Amino acid sequence: MRSFQCKLIGITSWVLIICFSQLMAQKKPLTDEVFEKWNSIPHKIISSNGKYVVYTVQPARGDGKLHLLDISSQQEVVFERGANPAFSGTNHCLIFRVKQPFDTLRKLRLKKVKESSLPSDSLFIFSLTHDSILKFANLESFKTMEESPLVCFKRKLVFEDTISTDSAQKYNSLKTKNSYSLDIFESFDKPCQSFSNIEEYALPKLKGPVAFVQKLPKNDSSALFIYQPSVNKAVKVFHATGKIKNLVWDETGTMLSFVHSHDTSFHSKICLFIYRVNNNKCQLLADSTMLSVPNASISPYYNPWFSQNGEKLYFAYYFPIEEPPADTLRLSEEIVKVDVWSWTDPLLQSEQLKNLENEKKRSYISVYDFKKEKIVIAARDTIPQVRIYSRGNARYALGINPLPYYPLKSWDNNFSDHYLIDLETGKIKLLEKKVSDFASLSPNGRFYLRYQSNDSTWYALNLKTDEFLPLTKALSVSFALEDFDMPCSVPPYGIAGWTKNDEFVLIYDKYDIWKINPQGKQPPENLTHFYGRKNKLRLRYLKTNPDEIYIDMEKPLMLSGYSYTNKDMFILNLIPQSNSEPNLLTGGKCRIGNFTKSKNSENYLFTKETFQQYPDLWFAQNDFKTIYRISEANPQQAQYYWGNVELVKWVSARGDSLDGLLYKPEFFDAYQTYPMIVYFYEKSSQDLYNYFSPLPSRSIINPTYLVSNGYLVFIPDIKYKTDNPGDDAYDCVISGVLSLISSGFVDKEHIGIQGHSWGGYQVVYIITRTDLFACAMAGAPVANMISAYGGIRWESGISRMFQYEKTQSRLGGNLWEKPFSFINNSPIFFVHQI
Repeated sequence: MRSFQCKLIGITSWVLIICFSQLMAQKKPLTDEVFEKWNSIPHKIISSNGKYVVYTVQPARGDGKLHLLDISSQQEVVFERGANPAFSGTNHCLIFRVKQPFDTLRKLRLKKVKESSLPSDSLFIFSLTHDSILKFANLESFKTMEESPLVCFKRKLVFEDTISTDSAQKYNSLKTKNSYSLDIFESFDKPCQSFSNIEEYALPKLKGPVAFVQKLPKNDSSALFIYQPSVNKAVKVFHATGKIKNLVWDETGTMLSFVHSHDTSFHSKICLFIYRVNNNKCQLLADSTMLSVPNASISPYYNPWFSQNGEKLYFAYYFPIEEPPADTLRLSEEIVKVDVWSWTDPLLQSEQLKNLENEKKRSYISVYDFKKEKIVIAARDTIPQVRIYSRGNARYALGINPLPYYPLKSWDNNFSDHYLIDLETGKIKLLEKKVSDFASLSPNGRFYLRYQSNDSTWYALNLKTDEFLPLTKALSVSFALEDFDMPCSVPPYGIAGWTKNDEFVLIYDKYDIWKINPQGKQPPENLTHFYGRKNKLRLRYLKTNPDEIYIDMEKPLMLSGYSYTNKDMFILNLIPQSNSEPNLLTGGKCRIGNFTKSKNSENYLFTKETFQQYPDLWFAQNDFKTIYRISEANPQQAQYYWGNVELVKWVSARGDSLDGLLYKPEFFDAYQTYPMIVYFYEKSSQDLYNYFSPLPSRSIINPTYLVSNGYLVFIPDIKYKTDNPGDDAYDCVISGVLSLISSGFVDKEHIGIQGHSWGGYQVVYIITRTDLFACAMAGAPVANMISAYGGIRWESGISRMFQYEKTQSRLGGNLWEKPFSFINNSPIFFVHQI
């Protein structure tokens, strides 16, 4: 009997070895051939009633698919090349774009067919109640409303040369004439309404009529039409020579704003109008003569918008610049162009040139008050920036003027003066000068909330009594970022928002959320009952209603949780009135993102990922008692060697406790040695559960690709101190690498190092100090901090000085104060040591 058992065990072992060997034989390492086949999920939405989920699966190169899932039946419908989905306001239809086949467009582009002549996408309208579908070609755009069944879509009218037979000649011969139609769909048992020669159209956010502009054939004129679904008829409400633009409805479809100009270039002579549905009339609200601002005109570069309650219309004015007439008597190279610069200019010439076109279009926000029937100028040349609150409902706005401090931008913080602007009277009150820290108004405009980095305290200014009250000074926890390591003002953790009537502001510390009365009438309360601090979790409020103005404390609050210890993530809820700790709903050893709630149900959609698991979509209902995955974007992943990642810890030569990420091949054997690539930037251990699709990049390694091909990948965290960023990187990286070498599974003769930008600088610095690495690659590195100190950033035109003195480079002083710090941290001076 014992002999039989031994034989059985032996046979079983051999079977397991053979199966394991077959499994390994079936898998293969990743190659660059898989890049174009790897999928992403660019679009994902849940219907407002929570009954349907739609998402698209798109390969890096090629045609994607649109998936529609019925939650109750779990039936799925797939549409080839579907994209940009939306549900109708009544959830009876799914509307989406169907793209042209990738190969078709590629072949036409190879034949040099113009982009404007390529075939357009189509629109599909799919019924969710019965198997009906409508298809429309030559789609330009489509729009829906949140509470209406209407779908409006603009289509290109194409005129073909039917004589030509060659496909390239055929597509090049299409004559579009910039002509479009507007089609309005209401239901499957009614024909669509169609209108030709459309230039622009607009729908209310919730429900109501449709507005559109039609170009008329005579006298270069346009007309504004209003289509009422109830009477199935479009009525012309405005007609004039010139152009009509920037149509926008209030949320409920009772008023429409638009601008008109007889100047077809829309450069000047612009008028702002309002159309009211109740009297079917258009009224002039503002033009250059009504602005009380000399030389100003209504701005065509700012789209007007209504406050959420419909009581105000926000628009903008600007100062048109007359361009000189074109010089037709000389060649372009014969015309002298001169940039005049002065040391007294507030901005560097490079930044002025970079911002030139935007400055020509600079617009200043104003408001039309419908109750008082008056225009209030909010922004002006001395207060160019204005923040509006409560979706436009608030009486007060925050004015910001950075102009006096522009010369400091090159080497210091961004400062500004703050003003309180009364949007009913236009009165302006100075709140504070030279502010660089966080500041905002409360939603109802009762308080000016301010963080002061000099004492790490939140303050509230009562705008009625002018009392400036410290909110957090007496609390024993820090509200400043505790791990911040740059030589500048330390920012706060931030706020979650305000409660109704500005009664409380919810403020974050490192772990928890505090509920604080801005008038000091109640002692501060730890809303999350120190649950975050006790469990080393970062708790943060999840905003599930995008239209939310204040946080409703009568309802459960959804929270995210992040573990500082092991990087796990969670979803929790909190019942504010219950006086109990947050309740853990889901999560664990994963990363959770894209958290979305259906508008009218308690159903949720989110992504969950790990290094091995693509961030597929997950669905939750019944208070998260029912949770399941609904997408599988990359089933082909099972064919390839992948790998795993672990959080590693070590102590640097300076005695700092450090974290890092070690990525290992799938069938890692601790008794073998592996080549290793070291990559880093600043801190990356928080990305323990990040998934890396095998895709190419310009200058950054792909951990997935490397471990699939038998490499180890090590990404250490860097802890910085002021003055020596190069040595800080050296200490953290080298100590981490030596710690792994001591484990015995790293091939110390085959270790590479790679970084990009700031990481590239650190790579270049490190290889001048050690010969530990067999190869190195640095993307876009700075090798000379002295020359780079006066460099100009391409994308903004601003000087790099602030970076070295205050932010990432962390030198903490200028070139003349710390010349040796600049030299010692510049790899160019130590190249001979490589």
